[in-house]
Amino acid sequence: MTHLFTHVSGKNILLLQGPMGPFFRRLSQDLADHGAIVHKINFNGGDFFYYPNRCVNYRNSITEWAAFLADFLINFEIDQIILFGDCRAYHRLAISVAKIKNVPVFVFEEGYFRPDYITFEEGGVSNHSKISRNPHDYESIDPSSQSCKATPVGKFFWHAAFYAFFYYLLSNILWLIFSNYQHHRNLKIDELFYWIRSLYRKIYFKIIERKFMKEIIEPNSGSLFIVPLQVNLDSQILFHSKYTSTKDFIEQTVRSFKAFAPSDCKLVFKQHPLDRGYHNYSAFILSLSTKHDLNGRLFYTVESALPDLFKHARGVVVINSTSGLTAMEQGIPAKVCGEAIYLMAGLIYLDSINSFWSNAGLFEPDMLLYRKYKRYLINNTQINGSFYRRIKSSPLNSGLLLGD
Repeated sequence: MTHLFTHVSGKNILLLQGPMGPFFRRLSQDLADHGAIVHKINFNGGDFFYYPNRCVNYRNSITEWAAFLADFLINFEIDQIILFGDCRAYHRLAISVAKIKNVPVFVFEEGYFRPDYITFEEGGVSNHSKISRNPHDYESIDPSSQSCKATPVGKFFWHAAFYAFFYYLLSNILWLIFSNYQHHRNLKIDELFYWIRSLYRKIYFKIIERKFMKEIIEPNSGSLFIVPLQVNLDSQILFHSKYTSTKDFIEQTVRSFKAFAPSDCKLVFKQHPLDRGYHNYSAFILSLSTKHDLNGRLFYTVESALPDLFKHARGVVVINSTSGLTAMEQGIPAKVCGEAIYLMAGLIYLDSINSFWSNAGLFEPDMLLYRKYKRYLINNTQINGSFYRRIKSSPLNSGLLLGD
């Protein structure tokens, strides 16, 4: 993918909020090296800490934000906007204003294919993406025209944790300066506690689940439905699904499983690693198991690896997680319960979840279509790299590797 720096020379580019850490500051250097004039607006102390120079600090209320941005676009003759996450309140307003002003908006998000890619699309990502959901639009693509192999970015949990620590710390230290700011999640200093608890739970569940694969998963291979959970109250749930929370999704899924799944099937919920410090669904799922008389058929795991779980799956159920793409990669039938970019005939089981339990074994993803679709997504929406760790072989300050 090359359009990140295509035709930016001489253009005024506005950066809004980026991922926690120095990625946007490094990206601005790359843009400037390609001839762009880069502007940046900060909204809180964490933004300012990672981008303190040549920036504007927005300190007014969100109710004044749209009018402020409209004037900013005119005064600085902005040619395009780049932001991270299109569902944040400030960004939703920015996209609306930009549309009126005819200014294109480019959106970064976590990769559709992780961990070695990040997403970059014009207009929006996920269900807001312009990518076609019509399988016929991919018929002419040669899936072997280019390799899908990416340079590994390596593990970056500690990089992300380090950046998050200082982001939350400075947001609290400078809170009075940015007192009108409204974050899309909790921004209090106690947020650091959840990162510490996440590490503790990682170790704790690694110990207590050491026999989970051998005693639960492997003996039930072929009868398991795997349900990768998403971060509670994530935008993917709030804006791209009918569910009000992760618990709501869990409960509705269990209710359907109880009523319609064959008696030999088991249901396994897999915790999202970024939600580990915030929520432990063990007690909740145990209560549902008791309530619906599903003892021995309902399980919950925190540290089991999804690829290992998928090897034994009859089917996979997601809201709209990119885990659905991982399931397709392995030829596993998947049911999407929300709105996903890959919700397409031939790739996903399109009938109701109630029928999925019995019919999953009769559905096979069209693997040729999947390879064509993956090739298209990688060519047009994915960049090899990470927001939190630079690829050493990259010549760019941001550490991204762009395709030819």
